[in-house]
Amino acid sequence: MKRIFHILSLFVFLLGFSVNLTAQVKSLPITATTILTPPYTAYLSDYPTSNSNKMMVNTIFTDFNEPSVDVYLHIRISSNLVSLETKSSYKPSTRTTLFPGRSKTFKGSDLAPYLNYNNLNLSGITFSELSRTGRLPDGNYQFCVTVKEYNSGRSISNASCAMAVLTQQDPPLLTIPLQGGTVTPQ
Repeated sequence: MKRIFHILSLFVFLLGFSVNLTAQVKSLPITATTILTPPYTAYLSDYPTSNSNKMMVNTIFTDFNEPSVDVYLHIRISSNLVSLETKSSYKPSTRTTLFPGRSKTFKGSDLAPYLNYNNLNLSGITFSELSRTGRLPDGNYQFCVTVKEYNSGRSISNASCAMAVLTQQDPPLLTIPLQGGTVTPQ
């Protein structure tokens, strides 16, 4: 009987402890999902162009206790050699307002201010090299986005990441017809 009492006491203690830990972990009010559309491009300018869907960030505001929240993005593109990251001091002049239960997709020109060379910290590549070539070196890249609250600058979403292998593509090589040969239409 005493053994059952000890086991029950331990169970109640552990249950109370786990409830306390769960109460301390607050979920973030925004869910973000980063999507890269193949074929992947190493040219940074291909991502923020108008009507581009090469990189998209889907967000949804899940806190129904708040009428809305003003946000901006923090973007990090990195490989084992190179890292480009939105400057921590950068905040766009126009805010984006999210409403509970509604999704918002950032893509194309929405991403332009965040990927502007003047708003990026670079590591592993120089500003002049990136300006001259416009492309990232070949490698395995991680594109990560975090949503931040506009007024405070605190992160209010998960760090959402997508992976891509960026390589310089060789031009197509024609193997048929052979030199001097002809092609007959069918």
